[in-house]
Amino acid sequence: MSNLNMRKKNSPIVWGVMGLLVLGLGGFGVTNFSGGARAIGAVGDRDITIRSYANALRQEMAAFGAQVGMQISFQQAQSVGIDASVRSQLVTMAALDNETERLGVSIGDSRVRDTLLGIAQFRGIDGKFDRDAYAFALKNEGLAEAEFEATVRDETARTLLQGAVVGGVIAPITLVDTLYANAAETRELSFVTLDPAAQAASLPMATPADLQNFYSENPALFTRPEAKRITYAKLMPDMLLDEVTVDEDALRELYDAQIDTFVQAERRLVERLAFASEADALAARARVDAGTASFDDLVAERDLSSADTDIGDVSAQDLGAAADAVFALSAPGIAGPAPSSFGPALYRVNGILAAQETSFDEARPELLREYSSDQARRLIENRMSGIDDLLAGGATLEELVTEAEMILGQIDFYDGSDDEMAAYSAFRAAANALTPDDFPAILTLDDGGIAAMRLDETLPAQLRPFDDVRDQVQDAWDATAITSALMAQAQAMKTALDQGAAPDSLTPPLQNLPAVRRDEGAGQIPQMLVQAGFGMNTGEVQVIDDGQRVHVLRLGAILPAPLPPAEGSAAADLRRRIESQMAQGVAQDVFGLFSTAVQNQAGISLDQAAINAVHAQFP
Repeated sequence: MSNLNMRKKNSPIVWGVMGLLVLGLGGFGVTNFSGGARAIGAVGDRDITIRSYANALRQEMAAFGAQVGMQISFQQAQSVGIDASVRSQLVTMAALDNETERLGVSIGDSRVRDTLLGIAQFRGIDGKFDRDAYAFALKNEGLAEAEFEATVRDETARTLLQGAVVGGVIAPITLVDTLYANAAETRELSFVTLDPAAQAASLPMATPADLQNFYSENPALFTRPEAKRITYAKLMPDMLLDEVTVDEDALRELYDAQIDTFVQAERRLVERLAFASEADALAARARVDAGTASFDDLVAERDLSSADTDIGDVSAQDLGAAADAVFALSAPGIAGPAPSSFGPALYRVNGILAAQETSFDEARPELLREYSSDQARRLIENRMSGIDDLLAGGATLEELVTEAEMILGQIDFYDGSDDEMAAYSAFRAAANALTPDDFPAILTLDDGGIAAMRLDETLPAQLRPFDDVRDQVQDAWDATAITSALMAQAQAMKTALDQGAAPDSLTPPLQNLPAVRRDEGAGQIPQMLVQAGFGMNTGEVQVIDDGQRVHVLRLGAILPAPLPPAEGSAAADLRRRIESQMAQGVAQDVFGLFSTAVQNQAGISLDQAAINAVHAQFP
């Protein structure tokens, strides 16, 4: 079933006409196709014109390009099936047009007139239909009025036919009730997440023997994976700082370019509460001055929060006409009423940020570092072609040390390497792809440095010496000990609950949530606990280790969906949404079957030569 047609089912007829306007007025300018073909195919007696296919294809390519943030070529569009989708949509439209004609469905002139009057592109500056604008728009795109109005008739008739096919479709009540009962069913859950920090505070100190035993019993945790032993030569900006000549005028220009950073006017941390009128603002200020209401009280009375009133740290320039009142305060307090873009407002000053000015002399060390680093990167850029020539001529990495003043280094590289060179994304990518057959080549690093590398050998996985990983062993031992202690605590709580202890009588107590839905989580209770709870039996208790924390979860009761749901309740709204979604799904299926049937009955023919001719016009 065509997505285009289902969208039209749920939209006004004008939407459909506007879609046809895009097709008809797309300005594609398709001409000079081989053989003088006018259509790429037909369904029954209805042609699919070259113009409609070309402009629909262009429109869909533009829409897809907007989604991915780039202009796409026809080859890219074809690779994701856009051309096939457009042809399918146009075949469906042609089949419906053919069927409306066979059934004798016709639209009168008055209906066409009303549709045209509703199209904004045909209105004048007074908002009314402009006959000249209508004629000009069609003439500009080479369309006759009769041709376009025939298109409007087809679209309107097609919409009527579609409405007749799916208008009486309703969702199966049994299916709706089943889905509603599942979605609206709730659970009474009690849970607690045990605090690792509390266990860490009471954790016994690991002895050297404890750590050595843990290391021996968990070799996989401390085994270095297969690694590449890589030799590299590098040239970094900080290696060339001594060669940089400092230009004081350039430092001054750099300072001036960043003057907003070094010279900042006084700023204030401000909240703003706007009112509908000056009288309302004055009355609110009077209440604050009399001590009968605070600024927070005024905010709460409006059903707002501090996030709604906070405008951050602002300068006098930012505040405009309210600046004098706000900046007249010498300490935090209330200012106003004063103007704002939303009307008269009260301003609460929460803090005063003094003006800051960093002189050129004070900023010079920072400017010098920035300038020198930039110049050093330029020096490296100037040397890159020479180094590239050396490598192309067969120079080894060792020879680059003497001939290009680079530094030689070596790394055993694997995922997780903590060497400083492995911190560069370009180095990591090149190292991952490096093979014994690769010749060293220049790669540019994130900070403007360069490097070249060579694979010396592949090292098998190896257990790292205890002394090299002692800190990691300590951390892993601590984490394991904490988890073990938490699991023991959780199991003791589970035992107490199984024996009839009240959830709120334990230490720490379980939090009780009386009615949790399947889709709840990430708020009062983690979603994974909700999922576990909906798989438990009444009264069941589970200890859940999610790899980071340990939870104790108890299912108190299973609460079935209210049947029937009370009118106006959230449950009633949920059931209506399910019924609507199911009805739409059934309608789509019905219309899809109908569309397929009328296509098969009418017969489809496509002219591949004409289709190829359209495709050839796209870049």
